[in-house]
Amino acid sequence: KKTASNRLNMAEGQRDYHGLSVIKFKCVFAKGYPPNKQLIAPLLKGRNKLFELGLIGVNADGFGVGNISMRHPMVCRDKSVFIITGSQTSGLEPKVVSEQHFVLVNDYDISRNKLYGYGSTRPSSESMTHAALYELDKNIQCVVHIHDLNLWQNAMNKLPTTDRSALYGTPEIAFAVKKLWSEQNIAMRYNVKACVMGGHEEGLLSWGSSVDEAIDNMVRVYNRFSNVTKAKL
Repeated sequence: KKTASNRLNMAEGQRDYHGLSVIKFKCVFAKGYPPNKQLIAPLLKGRNKLFELGLIGVNADGFGVGNISMRHPMVCRDKSVFIITGSQTSGLEPKVVSEQHFVLVNDYDISRNKLYGYGSTRPSSESMTHAALYELDKNIQCVVHIHDLNLWQNAMNKLPTTDRSALYGTPEIAFAVKKLWSEQNIAMRYNVKACVMGGHEEGLLSWGSSVDEAIDNMVRVYNRFSNVTKAKL
């Protein structure tokens, strides 16, 4: 992965390295203030740790890959409100990342592929999958999504793995995660707290009751399945 940040202001509908739209959901986006700096301090620290470990960043074609989110303490009906990294911000160096690069997701409808965001940047293309996980367990406080082809190939079907027909950034992958949760509840709720996104090449997810736990769960997966153990807890 490249560490230089480029193509970071990609608009909805532009193409990624697989020739598909980066953001596939309909985003009702209200431009406004970024999330509170103090509130997201653990999330910002976690995001930069993932970057330093090489678990998020920029791929060989210059596109930002990977994201991280945290549940917002706000209660909103039966939906989960959360803060997530902005679309195509994963390649930014830690020294330039601020609250401006995070966005509040304050509502969504997975079945209609529609999401509502508020802040200074548009939400990540995998926001629907994050929403699905927060719905599944109120104890989940953070979700991590990384890209690593070697890890993805090695962990496929050894960790809980979503159906390969469910592609990234779609309602299908969000529903596939929910289906997998119901089928492998013990592993996903209590044991590995991670899964492989079968239809999303390179994609893996982890989660936890804190930012640190979600990252640690991903690092453990990395150190178990990667050919080269370079990530350190």
